[in-house]
Amino acid sequence: MARKHAEIAGAGDGFVVRDLGSTNGIFVDGQRVKEKRLEDGARLTIGSVEFRCAMAAVPRLGEVAYDESLLDDGLRSIVDMDALDRQRGKAAAKGDAAMVAPLREAAESLLGARDLDTVLARFLELVAHHFAAERGFVGLRDETTGEVVPRKTWAKHAGGDARIVISRQISKVAVDSHRALLVRDAVSDERFEGAKSIRQPQIRSAMCAPLLRDGRVSGLIYVDKQSSERPFTEESLQVLSILATLAAVAVEETKLRDAIEREQQMRARLSRYSSRAVVEAILHGGEGADVPGMRCEERQISVLFCDFAGFTAFSESMPAADVSRALNAAFERVCGAVFAEDGTLDKFMGDGVLIFFGAPTTQLDHADRAVRTAIRMQQLLTEPGDDGAPAIGLKMRIGINSGPAIVGDLGASKRRDYTVIGDTVNVASRLEHSVAAPGQIVIGPNTHAIIGARFQCTPLEPRPLKGIVRVVQPWLVHVPES
Repeated sequence: MARKHAEIAGAGDGFVVRDLGSTNGIFVDGQRVKEKRLEDGARLTIGSVEFRCAMAAVPRLGEVAYDESLLDDGLRSIVDMDALDRQRGKAAAKGDAAMVAPLREAAESLLGARDLDTVLARFLELVAHHFAAERGFVGLRDETTGEVVPRKTWAKHAGGDARIVISRQISKVAVDSHRALLVRDAVSDERFEGAKSIRQPQIRSAMCAPLLRDGRVSGLIYVDKQSSERPFTEESLQVLSILATLAAVAVEETKLRDAIEREQQMRARLSRYSSRAVVEAILHGGEGADVPGMRCEERQISVLFCDFAGFTAFSESMPAADVSRALNAAFERVCGAVFAEDGTLDKFMGDGVLIFFGAPTTQLDHADRAVRTAIRMQQLLTEPGDDGAPAIGLKMRIGINSGPAIVGDLGASKRRDYTVIGDTVNVASRLEHSVAAPGQIVIGPNTHAIIGARFQCTPLEPRPLKGIVRVVQPWLVHVPES
């Protein structure tokens, strides 16, 4: 059975440690002691465990009172100023001992929670249990309006009213002044005749404390009881204030963890489409700061379609495992060329790929990037890999076109893709499928007009394309030897 080896208790404005008959004794700064006052930075050794003492500023009993200038006559009655003043100078040992259990449970349950609702629910249950409250709520502060919005409510009795109504002014004082508030026996005071939120539910005792962290209030905890037994005390208020600080830390950490998880999910999703540089731009500002939602909009882009010529015959002559390895190796090289130019990989379509440039981040040189990518893709298929792997042995047809297109998240509520649609996309597809020969890069007239003489091109015979009303002038891009 576990036994107590030592205790730490309050003594005046500090703490002492006492040996409770431990076998191996307790040591402070290397010296064995029976009882010793602890100083900041002292080394406390109990058995094989060593602790470092850090004295933090803990709010004392008198410090929870409010500056009376903040309170009107009604609120001055709610805060039992005289009762708080009478506590000044009292020994704090009993109050300090009463803090241990709830603080320990708070550290274990609040800081171990994974989501915000769990954090708030655990906090409210913890407070209600330790203070024998009958009702309570915990709310978070709206960053826009500054109002505290209830997030979790609790009632002791299953049939009780869990809808908690408190004075808006009391809540405002607690939040604005960054201090806890104690309400004592409001029903018996004639001055509360007009306070419906206090008198109608027959509240006898209540407490509220802001969730305060680094000078910023993130929410509010409120508990009350209608029974006159065991009313809340100033010691209760002190513990509640400390618990609220722990809860504020837990809320902040939970929000930070949620933000990190959301960013990781967004990063994983974006990494399917774009290079690391584009992903970072989208997540952390710059040109892509307005596109994390991947909303649909018209953009000036260049679209690249490619597929492997004769892949059906190629796949029929080889075992399935070898076909898969060859195709994956080819796509690996294709993706490397795309991401090197910060292109966006829309989707794989069997043995083909749809790629575009100019979105989600604006690229004024999107046409040049598309053509450079196409040239590098053709070269990579005919040369050994960096790891010594042989050439792929497949030839690729590539079609490129530039112009306006709709870009964004498209699809049903349960399945959406970040993709492109429009005439510019259709022309690029037809150039790849109907004009380009294996090993060739064919671009549309808009792309050629943009790149000018920066790439060597030869005009091909103007021709109609399937599904395109106008006759299109295609151009053949020459691929230099690598």
